[in-house]
Amino acid sequence: LLRDTGHVRESLGIESALVSHFRAIKELHPLQVCLGRQAITLEALGELNRALEVLKEQEGVCRQLGNLRGVQMSLFNQAGVHRLLGNLDQALAVYKEDEKLCREEKKLDALPKPWGNRP
Repeated sequence: LLRDTGHVRESLGIESALVSHFRAIKELHPLQVCLGRQAITLEALGELNRALEVLKEQEGVCRQLGNLRGVQMSLFNQAGVHRLLGNLDQALAVYKEDEKLCREEKKLDALPKPWGNRP
């Protein structure tokens, strides 16, 4: 809500506190969600390298949980950040990794997302 109403910095502070809390108590499910929200906020602030670091951590947490959909979404978002950074080869490589994962897990309904347009 804070981010949506223009209070992006305040949102980042709260999200960072939540991430620290869930890391400390090793609660992976809420941690993956908070990492995703934090990455969106960092991207909105133009802190793309930090957003990428957070998304990679989120991917790792999702893999630990066996959350294929979370991994897929994290990879998709990582590719988008790479694209914003101008790393087009890396963006394409991550999109392809996402596609491979979807095909291996027979989650073909998730395939169109990586190849769609991202604002």
